[in-house]
Amino acid sequence: IMACSDKSLKRMHGIVPGNQLIEWEFYQHLPAKMIAKTEADYLIFTSPSNADAYLDLHELDNNQVVVGIGKTTDAALEKRGIENKICAEHPGEEWIWKAILKHHSL
Repeated sequence: IMACSDKSLKRMHGIVPGNQLIEWEFYQHLPAKMIAKTEADYLIFTSPSNADAYLDLHELDNNQVVVGIGKTTDAALEKRGIENKICAEHPGEEWIWKAILKHHSL
């Protein structure tokens, strides 16, 4: 049994045989209505919905760099036309710092 949201990417399909997988949608993923704008140099988004929730409310400052975690988040940022972005290949502190340090040294 895999608990998931209504916006699950259903990544387990094709990995776990269908007769061994039960996906249980038990919550709705709703963006917060109020998200404070930040002046941070790097904004880290863990999912397309995180990015959408923030970017629907706020424009990026010219100096801000967006870090998308994973290919799906990176693709969502690309679709939004975000040019000043980098991608952390995997979730986790080490991968995020690796992407930021690589970008910072350019």
